[in-house]
Amino acid sequence: MTENLLERLLEPYRAAQKEVDKTTSSEVASHLGSIGMGGVVNSLDGPVNFIQYKDGSNIPTALSAEDSVARSIKAELVEARDAILAMPSVEDGINMTRVDAFRQRIGVPKKHLKVLSPDNFNAARNQFRVESPTNDHNEGAYQQHFDISIIRRDEKVMEKFGPEVLESLIVHEEAHASNTHSIMEVKTERKKKLFRKDVLKVDIDAARIGFVVSHLHSGSEGSFLEESYAEFERGRYVEEELHKPNGFRDPAEMDENSRFAAKYYVPYIDEAGNTQFGLPSGSMGAVTLELIASHDPQLPQIMRDSRHSAEGLREFAKHLNAVSSGLYQEMRKIDLGADDYLTEWAKLHVKVESIFEQQANQPAAT
Repeated sequence: MTENLLERLLEPYRAAQKEVDKTTSSEVASHLGSIGMGGVVNSLDGPVNFIQYKDGSNIPTALSAEDSVARSIKAELVEARDAILAMPSVEDGINMTRVDAFRQRIGVPKKHLKVLSPDNFNAARNQFRVESPTNDHNEGAYQQHFDISIIRRDEKVMEKFGPEVLESLIVHEEAHASNTHSIMEVKTERKKKLFRKDVLKVDIDAARIGFVVSHLHSGSEGSFLEESYAEFERGRYVEEELHKPNGFRDPAEMDENSRFAAKYYVPYIDEAGNTQFGLPSGSMGAVTLELIASHDPQLPQIMRDSRHSAEGLREFAKHLNAVSSGLYQEMRKIDLGADDYLTEWAKLHVKVESIFEQQANQPAAT
């Protein structure tokens, strides 16, 4: 690995680092959660297994679905979900026919989608019942507990760059929603009596969301890979359906170090009315997946199959590990919340590039 190559990969991301937090599509609810047990798969319409922790204990006790606490919590969640579904989806000007055709072509099932005004977007985020950062430049999110994707409709961006930007963001969030491995649990913890009433703490966790798996008391892993997959699909849409191999940026405005990730830049308008471009965190891994797919044409479909099949997950890991032993595990362990995740990704990408270069330089068998 050469220092110049590592710097070449890191430079555009360092330059955009201040904007990444503003433009990342879904470093939100899908990466929260700490326990993998109990739950409902992808829907509040089925039975929900509620886990109660008494007196601050880490030992779970299952609550009956008929328990008054369980019933009231589920009713609240259903009410929150229905409040989002009742919001008007402002899709005029967006080529949803093209989005739906791409979704069907790659085998992504149709889920709930809302394109919302900025005010409704923030209101919907407040209904998510999870702690997650928000600011004026969060453009989309997928909420696994409600199985809903929401997109922030930015009229200024649409006016300057066209509705295609929103179309690409829809593809990203619907890629998250393609999973059927999502397992939800609702935890309750009774606190001490206060004014003769039980004080109830309620947490909502995801044991699995796509490639993200949460572990008991030890955080989660797979968020980088999950975001990478969603960005990979968005990049395919930008290039194959929108026919924009350079994305929404003018190539003349990018230096050589930025062009390799050109299609992944997301435009937004800052408070001063200036156009800015951010790189969603998943774009880094998407570049790596794109590189691998150029040598393994089966990979895109295998990734899609892995969203709804345990056998598909094993096959996906098998194909990544065929490039380099343990590569699947390495990509899963990169933590988007870590300070050094950019460097960890760059090292991994350099290794993959070097492997393919060595293979290309090997003399042909005689």
